[in-house]
Amino acid sequence: MLELCDWPIDYAGCGATEGDPNTVPPIPPSTGVPVLDEMTPEQRAIWERMAAEFLWNWTNRVFGLCETTLRPCSSGCSSWDAYTDTFWGRGPYPWQGSWDSGSWVPVLVAGKWYNMSCGCVGSCTCSVEGPTSLTLPGPVDSIVSVTVDGVTLPPESYRLMYRRILVRVDGGEWPSCQNLLAPSTEVGTFEVVYNRGIPVPIGGQIAAGVLAGQFAMAACDDRGCQLPKRIQSIVRQDVTVTLMDNFADLQKGGTGIWLIDSWVQSVVAPRPYSSVRSVDVKPKVASRGY
Repeated sequence: MLELCDWPIDYAGCGATEGDPNTVPPIPPSTGVPVLDEMTPEQRAIWERMAAEFLWNWTNRVFGLCETTLRPCSSGCSSWDAYTDTFWGRGPYPWQGSWDSGSWVPVLVAGKWYNMSCGCVGSCTCSVEGPTSLTLPGPVDSIVSVTVDGVTLPPESYRLMYRRILVRVDGGEWPSCQNLLAPSTEVGTFEVVYNRGIPVPIGGQIAAGVLAGQFAMAACDDRGCQLPKRIQSIVRQDVTVTLMDNFADLQKGGTGIWLIDSWVQSVVAPRPYSSVRSVDVKPKVASRGY
């Protein structure tokens, strides 16, 4: 992802309490961090956003959900729809009164070579009917809404498979073309709204709450801040030398706070490579030199 969209914050790690809803006036939510509790919601949101951005970058920008709006449309939406609704290669495809009169041209489609005389695989009788499945740029977490001809379809009419394929299950078909200049509330349009990305694990939500509190305390010079000062002092023969840390550990998520650092390392640690062995293949024996 190119930008951070949504990173929920959980203050359970800081002893948060939601307050008693029956209390009049209700007790405001407590973060367990006095500095944050004294701030307005707008001020607290600044430190929460800062903590989320740090964790997002430390975890290789993998987590977070973005609401995405897509207006699917085939690349061949024109008066030539009958010939271009499946594929249109580089060409040119000779036109001599009819498609079948043209010469065959080898075209690479999805890793396979096909002989084509028009813009469709196999023959020039491409169907104008729409597909029953649609591949969305993913990963897809959930579908928010699907609108066809300005009408929102019920969730029972489609199904999400493999976190990227939207399948029509009510017997209908997805439109192959639409008017992209018209708003999605009009006839002749097709729109899919979905949440794209990977949800933030609960560990990341709690780590963000702890880090937001630490950032706020550091900015307010609170003594309860656990973040390292990033300064090292050396005293030799009554001479004090102060050195600034190069932030090498901070670039990898090393804050010095175990709860934050352990979660970051648990999700960015490289996974071991898988291997396949066959009992029918004799393993190689190292040469002994004779």
